[in-house]
Amino acid sequence: MGIKQLQEEEKGSGLVLTLMVLLVLSVLGVALGTLTIGSYQLSDATRDNTSTYYVAEAGVVAAYDQIQREVLSAYKNNTTEGAFYSQVSTILSSKNGQSSIKFDQQLGSKPTATIRTEKENAQKYTIYSTGKIDGKERTVTKPVTVKWVEKNTAGGGMQTLPAKTALLVNEEMKLLGGTLKDNAYIQSIKDSAVQVGTYGSFKESTLHYSSQTTPGKLINYPNYMKNNLPKFSIQVENVNFKDYEDLLTHVKVPTDNTIDFKKLPDKIIKKMRMNSIRFKIMGICF
Repeated sequence: MGIKQLQEEEKGSGLVLTLMVLLVLSVLGVALGTLTIGSYQLSDATRDNTSTYYVAEAGVVAAYDQIQREVLSAYKNNTTEGAFYSQVSTILSSKNGQSSIKFDQQLGSKPTATIRTEKENAQKYTIYSTGKIDGKERTVTKPVTVKWVEKNTAGGGMQTLPAKTALLVNEEMKLLGGTLKDNAYIQSIKDSAVQVGTYGSFKESTLHYSSQTTPGKLINYPNYMKNNLPKFSIQVENVNFKDYEDLLTHVKVPTDNTIDFKKLPDKIIKKMRMNSIRFKIMGICF
């Protein structure tokens, strides 16, 4: 076989090689295009999914703020617990199907956040906010707890006292005479923190004390006064004394240095020698 024959047989191999290169490049191009399109679609889906979540979250936050304002208004306008909870139920149920916030159009679609509420009991509710964008939707929830606080005393935004409170004592209580009615609370657990005098009537009162002590340790009284003692209860555990210490900041006790204040001396009113009564400014229980 001559050189001329070999050259003739190699004619067209360049075309084959070129076609093979073009084929490989075409396959790579198609694969790269498919990957790019898939990545774009995934990014688009992720963007829509994330955007839908934030729309739902914005809706539940706006609904919660609106409900909070209306519940506070209901508390101010109602004087009984039953009426308050009834109005709260109406407020929450009225939000069903509403859109708590308006969104501007984005990428050709207008987002929406639809609210739904669910009642567990008179005090507990759940807010559901469903965000929707271009057919995609996400739901975000937020719990709501409502509590009625008694409005029996100390108006004007001050901390209220327990109902029918006669005394609220931190350290020491001296019942040296007279009559005590309704509820007395003492935080101290020291022995003989409550001193009962030689006369007086305390049967119409209830003494609330800590479960860390007993009436026998807490109260010191003459034996003949045992039938005039108050009733006993350990419900003092439900009273947070620190909450009431702030009340003292609203009370200004005059002193000898107070302008235009003249402190009166102790006064003794004599009815019978054995029943003399001494009035004296003893200060605040705390």
